[in-house]
Amino acid sequence: MNPSILKFHLKYLICIFCIGWTNIIQTRDCQNPEFDSYYKKLRGYIKSHQPIAAISYADSVLQILEKNGLNSCPKTYWIIFERAEAFEHNKKFEDAILIYHGIMRKSEKENWWDLLAQANISIARCYETINRPTECLHHLSLARTLIAKENLDTIYAHFCARYSSYHRLYDNKDSAIMYANLSIQLGHQFKVARSVYDGHLLMGILSTKLDSAIFHFSQAVKIFEENEDYYGAAYQSLNISLRLLKVGNLTEADKELEHAYLNINKTEKENRSHFQLLSKFYDIKRTVFEKQGNIDSAYSYLQKAQHYNQKAEWYVNQENITANAIEFAIEKEKEKTRYLEKISSLMKWGLSIMGMFLLVFIILLFNNHKNKLEIKKQSELIQSRNQLLEQSLHKQSLLLSEVHHRVKNNLQLVISLLTLKVNQSKSSELKQFSEEVSSKVRGISLIHEQLYSTGDFEQIDLKEYLNNLIKQFREFYPSENTFGYQLEMDSVYLNLETVMPIGIICSELIGNSLKYARIPGKKLWINIELKLIEDKFAFKYADNGPGIPDNIVQKDKANMGLVLIKSMVRQLQAESSIFNQEGAIFRMNFVEKKISKV
Repeated sequence: MNPSILKFHLKYLICIFCIGWTNIIQTRDCQNPEFDSYYKKLRGYIKSHQPIAAISYADSVLQILEKNGLNSCPKTYWIIFERAEAFEHNKKFEDAILIYHGIMRKSEKENWWDLLAQANISIARCYETINRPTECLHHLSLARTLIAKENLDTIYAHFCARYSSYHRLYDNKDSAIMYANLSIQLGHQFKVARSVYDGHLLMGILSTKLDSAIFHFSQAVKIFEENEDYYGAAYQSLNISLRLLKVGNLTEADKELEHAYLNINKTEKENRSHFQLLSKFYDIKRTVFEKQGNIDSAYSYLQKAQHYNQKAEWYVNQENITANAIEFAIEKEKEKTRYLEKISSLMKWGLSIMGMFLLVFIILLFNNHKNKLEIKKQSELIQSRNQLLEQSLHKQSLLLSEVHHRVKNNLQLVISLLTLKVNQSKSSELKQFSEEVSSKVRGISLIHEQLYSTGDFEQIDLKEYLNNLIKQFREFYPSENTFGYQLEMDSVYLNLETVMPIGIICSELIGNSLKYARIPGKKLWINIELKLIEDKFAFKYADNGPGIPDNIVQKDKANMGLVLIKSMVRQLQAESSIFNQEGAIFRMNFVEKKISKV
């Protein structure tokens, strides 16, 4: 080898070694400014209501931090904290709680009191959302004790908002108002914007007077705008317009809609949340025109609402998420390759010093180069095959999602057309018939909505579906929403062929309870139970109404609802019975239907 070339190689290897070692030392600094850019981008995904993108991005960042030995830094755990919040936004509360508990263990060990207190508050929020008040209060109490002990004034502002929400749901309205106001006061004092707008949102919900409620919601909108959270500002303006619509104030409602539209235009355009806001905006506009009797405009805005709803569901930001994940994976592989190259270079440098081993050095260099080419060739082949597999799986997922989405949209269109037609008629019988048909169609539509929103096209969470079904009855029958209900079951995942008849049965039973089971002066309660006994599911539906007339129970009189229920029971190949015992009771034993895997 030419001495000048050898000298050049030696200088090059020494420079690479020095630069690489300097980078390793720098990347292990917990004050690395990259933390702030990672955290800001992650918060941006959460604020724009993109939890899946936030989770994917957080996972990629955490891989880089772990590779660089930064996985024990406090700022790393704040990124993990935001990842847990993204799981909350995606309604994966069990996953979020597990992550928060891990943060608590680490924070207690490292004396990170602010992070420990905040984790307790976030766990309490999860338990509040899934309606477990005892656990919620327990973690709020832990947070309060820690805040008082360590003088965590800023965290106390967050605590007050959460404590107000707890009192609003489970305890005392006066206490809820007091802590909501305290959240606003401390938020202003310590410049915690989230506590201020949370406090105003709670006061808006707690206010019994419309003017007071709208004032607080408007204050929340103002704070969202000051913090450039145009998603939150637009969403609250739309809620204000809905409240004004309910009291018939069409002028103010339309004015608030225009305010919402300005904020919607400030959000990121190529974003699913942007299209969801537009869909809701046009749907409320449709309601305004409908109340004004302008049916043609109402129908036009209904089409716009459906158009943007479809864009929201079909605008695939998954491509960006996949691109980010691939980018980070490639960067990780590049880092590994550079690290191996540094080790190889160090070996070459050591061998080049010893002139007696020059020949061996050349042979090793040649072999190393040959191995790199082979590894690169294999890596490219594997990467190409993985991309083809990912494209195939992605395409199948999109096709399945499209089927369920279109079925859901078509069913919603049927309901909307029925509603528009019935609104033009004065026949009470036609309106009642339309409501009955619509409730059944909504029950079926809800199944397809749950399928494409969760991304699992084979299994449906029956508990979540029934909970959403009952909420639909409350939303679409506001004059009859004073009934209580209880679901006594664990999360059970069943296939579509099993859930569909159960949904139709429950829709019919709930509709009958709302029509016939009300007793003056007594609140209607509906109880649904599901237990697994050996290899069968035991289903029970009960209300506290006057019961079913004996001639119907004894099959002396035909009833279209019971005919439909029995038809669905036969479709499930189930055993059922209906009788009276302090109200109407329906029992059914069934097994999950077998379906072909083809």
